[in-house]
Amino acid sequence: MGMFDSVYVEYDLPEILLEDQKVSFFPGHEFQTKDMHCMMDSYLISHEGKLLYRESSWFGKQDLQASTYKDTEFHGILHFYTGILLKSGNRYFIDYFAKFTDGIIVNIEYEIKPQNKKPYIR
Repeated sequence: MGMFDSVYVEYDLPEILLEDQKVSFFPGHEFQTKDMHCMMDSYLISHEGKLLYRESSWFGKQDLQASTYKDTEFHGILHFYTGILLKSGNRYFIDYFAKFTDGIIVNIEYEIKPQNKKPYIR
């Protein structure tokens, strides 16, 4: 699996409906990315749509307060992802692609990959 960085999201993600079930994530849900430095660091997409950065701390619970993060002024597309398990027992992987321009998010797209099935692209 290798090294990765964590991504936390305050920004509103696109609404997803799978098998008549709304997909949502609790505050503090940890997504992963391999698009940055892969040093087990933390990134936060703030309510304002900025990508913020904080170096890894191996001292227990992650501090998700935006004030502990620094603005990356990121420009480009950040790919981050997670897996979910629905009530039906079906598993899916959700890949998000967040486009940042001049440090601010301008668009988020997603791809849903059912386990052992063809990807559903939206």
